[in-house]
Amino acid sequence: MKICVVTQQVGKVYSGPGVHSNNLIRGLINDGNNVWAVAPEKQRPEDCSGFHFVGVQQPLINNNQARWFFLSLSFARAIKQLEQSQDFSIMHFTDAREALFYHPSGPALGNLNDTYSADLRPLSFYRRHFNDWLVRWAYYGINRQFERLALKRLSYILANSKYTALVAQIKYPEVASKIEVCYKGVDWRKYLPVIELRKNNSPHTPRVLFVGGNMQRKGIRTLIRAAPFIIKKLPETAFLIVGEDPAIPLYKKMAHRLGVGEYFNFLGWKSQEELITIYAQSDVFVMPSIFEAFGLVFLEAMASGLPVIGTRVGGIPEIIENNKNGLLLPPEDTFSLAEAIVKLIVDKKYWRQLSMNALESVRQYSVETMLENIYKIYNNLIQNKYLFYSDAYGKY
Repeated sequence: MKICVVTQQVGKVYSGPGVHSNNLIRGLINDGNNVWAVAPEKQRPEDCSGFHFVGVQQPLINNNQARWFFLSLSFARAIKQLEQSQDFSIMHFTDAREALFYHPSGPALGNLNDTYSADLRPLSFYRRHFNDWLVRWAYYGINRQFERLALKRLSYILANSKYTALVAQIKYPEVASKIEVCYKGVDWRKYLPVIELRKNNSPHTPRVLFVGGNMQRKGIRTLIRAAPFIIKKLPETAFLIVGEDPAIPLYKKMAHRLGVGEYFNFLGWKSQEELITIYAQSDVFVMPSIFEAFGLVFLEAMASGLPVIGTRVGGIPEIIENNKNGLLLPPEDTFSLAEAIVKLIVDKKYWRQLSMNALESVRQYSVETMLENIYKIYNNLIQNKYLFYSDAYGKY
């Protein structure tokens, strides 16, 4: 098949959708497909062997809220020009919203990676949870209308969890029949060296790991509030925070105000290779999200043999089975989070039990399984090309 993958991230990865894009492209190449990637020029990998890279210019307005909108314009122009010389079997947007300005000329599908716009909450919710509450609420509200239009452009929509699919089907009933769950995969074999590295680790201070951008939504403040209780029982504990967020200075101030600033290490963005080493050096993975559509980073941590702690929100319970391959807590429950972290650090038998179960369960989320499911959808689209094409274009 000749497949065009449209994505913000190729090569350098800074979020779950980026990990997915790279896994998808490499998997398609390894299976012998003719792959083209349309992405921002600054994302051009040093090694483009096996696929064709088409770079687009990064928009001048490049803040987090506006980036995808203006990139959608650039993507649409690049695709239009590309389709003059290429006849693609499938057009695959790794973020479905970025099909907003695309005019379908054949089967097209996109990944629905979150529900933040579809499941717009009352203003009071954002005011309670976020420093940028007004901007965030307004952005999600406006984005909801654009997202609805973009989804209408597509022949098929791949939701990253049952939760995401259900929310989208309720909020966007006009595209409900196009939505199908397709879990993202993790290359678990890549993390096998982590297991060996951990076996050879010398005794060290306990390390609690948090990975993610958009840290407010992922519960960083709950972790900071839990830290004093953890430090009281385990005074040598260190907290490793990986990711970028404009509000990090506020979190540092919060940690210092609670008397635990010296225990928090904000490491910034790390490459996938660097992150593997950090997984090997850590003891517990924590992401106590306020809301979360899926959470690919949980799978990475589980593939590294780390016990994981998440919350009973969104798609997280589809990954974590409480007390089996990880722990599920209520969101914003500071005391439960502190107790769970302490228990996992102190009770080595319990730690090993969750670790072994995590390693076993993560294999059902392999890249191979993900590709198998995607190929079924690709083939269905190709076999019903004209039906899906007219449906996507006619409903806009």
